[in-house]
Amino acid sequence: MKKVVMLLFFVFSSTWIVAQGNEQFPLGGKQLNFGPLYAGVDFGVQQNITVGPMISYNWAYYDPSVGVLNTSFDLLGKADYHFGQLLNLPSEWDVYGGLRVGLGFRNGGRLLSGIEVGGRWFWNKKWGLNVESVYGNYLSGNIGVTMKL
Repeated sequence: MKKVVMLLFFVFSSTWIVAQGNEQFPLGGKQLNFGPLYAGVDFGVQQNITVGPMISYNWAYYDPSVGVLNTSFDLLGKADYHFGQLLNLPSEWDVYGGLRVGLGFRNGGRLLSGIEVGGRWFWNKKWGLNVESVYGNYLSGNIGVTMKL
């Protein structure tokens, strides 16, 4: 447990120390992400760290308890670390990873949790394309558009 706490402390404190002018996601930054089957907002709570709510519709996920593909409406919270500055990527690229936790609604409710990996390419200062996938006790993926607010 001490190792996990120390690792988290290092990750969070290093984002303050590494602060440079080419930051990928600044403190206080906001962006809207949406596509045909999802919508969400990211809030910059620390440089290169975001949290936010998300809603999505999974049109096909495998439910091992039933053994078939199902659909689900999901309400989620997510937290991501944006690696662009750490990897020294150009400002139009945003690569991130993090966690999702929430509820999926189909025949009652089910707890969802997973690891998220995603990326964005901004074609101008305000708009970009977004692709992300999640692996955990469910599989999901999104393709859409991002608008910086």
